[in-house]
Amino acid sequence: MSDFINETPAARDWTSEAIQRHSSGIFGKLVPAVIWSDARNTDGQPLVDVDPETLTAHLTKAPLILLHNHDPGKPKGQVLEIANFKNPEGQRFAAAILGFYAGGAF
Repeated sequence: MSDFINETPAARDWTSEAIQRHSSGIFGKLVPAVIWSDARNTDGQPLVDVDPETLTAHLTKAPLILLHNHDPGKPKGQVLEIANFKNPEGQRFAAAILGFYAGGAF
């Protein structure tokens, strides 16, 4: 899954542009990430049974705060943007730009 962005020209371009859009903000580090895909387990069931359009709409309206060790008292960053793509093999995925406040580490 980690190669989905690199092997998909539209996703690669989008992540580069999104990082540029957020590069002058408060974040110490900006990272592209795949946060959803239509990957399936050995039984053919989705690994993450979420509609990507719903996920994208939700995170666009209310960005997800990233927490250190799931501790609500330790915000680490947030999901800044999200978009849906399809790689050359036809697999669907959602890519996001994650902004870390302190360079991604505590």
